[in-house]
Amino acid sequence: ELVTIQYHDEVVDLDADGRRWEGGVRDGKPFGNGTLYNSEGRKEYEGFMINQVKVCYGKEYYSDIETVKYAGCYFDDKRFGYGVLYDRSGGVEYGGRIEELVLLWICYCEK
Repeated sequence: ELVTIQYHDEVVDLDADGRRWEGGVRDGKPFGNGTLYNSEGRKEYEGFMINQVKVCYGKEYYSDIETVKYAGCYFDDKRFGYGVLYDRSGGVEYGGRIEELVLLWICYCEK
């Protein structure tokens, strides 16, 4: 049996500070493809979310300059799978298999 999930595009305020989602919505929560903006109205994330959780594919942005920080796969709100990390000027820092815990270790060792 085929199940149809209905959602529609709209703007949803996520908190009192002004974070908002513009895109697919189901039951008042981000669902599908869209863009997440921070409290200052700057792009924070663009991609897929289900019930406010990042999944599938998306892009994170440096909020102060709105350039891509990470583009790749997500699972359960974490970077996971294949992706690319970018420095603030757009240069590639790392490209390949990404797991959030491995990333933390790499960042710690580079300091």
